[in-house]
Amino acid sequence: MKQRRMHPLLMISLPAFIIFGSLFVTYLISGLRSDPNIWWTAGSLPLDHPQSRRAFELFINGQAINHILVENSLAMVAPGGLATPVRKDDITVRLNSWQWVKSKSLGLAALFGFLFGACLVMVIIGMILPAPASRDFSRDQPAPPKE
Repeated sequence: MKQRRMHPLLMISLPAFIIFGSLFVTYLISGLRSDPNIWWTAGSLPLDHPQSRRAFELFINGQAINHILVENSLAMVAPGGLATPVRKDDITVRLNSWQWVKSKSLGLAALFGFLFGACLVMVIIGMILPAPASRDFSRDQPAPPKE
């Protein structure tokens, strides 16, 4: 029975096809189907207001909260009816970083999808092209030295 030889391109691209394909599917599912509610900062470790400024800025009546806090024009009323000014340390924030996680997952899915497609093309080409003829190296003897 004659054994059919594999084209070297197929031998190289088939494992890469499987690896990049599984990574593509993993990141695609992660980016599209993950639970967006698990990406909140920890409740025991909320961010203070200056740390959250890179994600959002809060305005009250058109004025930035920083400006209002510097002027001490924002107050909170205690249960006894006593009004005290709000300080920067009184404001804490919890952020949901789902948007950043999703964009990272979908970006990696796009990269691995491209590599998966390239490997698919190489697998198809490796299946179509005939395997190179095998060489019998035992017949290739060096020429005898000239005297």
